[in-house]
Amino acid sequence: MITSDGKLYCFSVEYSPEPKELYLSFAKDSLARFGPDSLNTAKLEQIAALVAAQKRFMNQVIRSERMSLALRGIYVDHSLIWLVFEIDNKSLIDYRPDYFRLSVADRKKVKRVPSQEMKIRPVYQPEIGLIAGGESRTLVFGIQPAGISKAKVLMLSMSERGGNRGLRLGIKPGVLLKGRGIG
Repeated sequence: MITSDGKLYCFSVEYSPEPKELYLSFAKDSLARFGPDSLNTAKLEQIAALVAAQKRFMNQVIRSERMSLALRGIYVDHSLIWLVFEIDNKSLIDYRPDYFRLSVADRKKVKRVPSQEMKIRPVYQPEIGLIAGGESRTLVFGIQPAGISKAKVLMLSMSERGGNRGLRLGIKPGVLLKGRGIG
């Protein structure tokens, strides 16, 4: 296996039709975790389904061209922040998202000062696919907790191919602190 830092690791693997839960991390300061506390894809999907079933308590919405993207809740479970979004296509034209991106961006843009967005890679991200005309869909994302300064926002961006019907929803750091536990 070649990791993202370019190191090569060799080990033997045997097939098992019913493997135990397993999580391996090759980061410098991390330990390999085995057992019930580890998170694999099946466990992440199970938590995401539980989060999607929770009662909505937020309503931060952005609308553009008969499309809306709304933050419906923030939850904390298994050391992850779970963001619940609802996308609603109120047009008759199908919406085919080309990309869905989470990043940390400057809250205010100043002229002649370069701004940089730091991309956040979700631990759990659902398959979005086609959103038919008149359809609404709930999307749940799991991200690693990270502090965001007051001068930054968590930005969620999505758009169709070619930049059509683009939606950008900024979430202030104070809103992230309103996260609730699952249950």
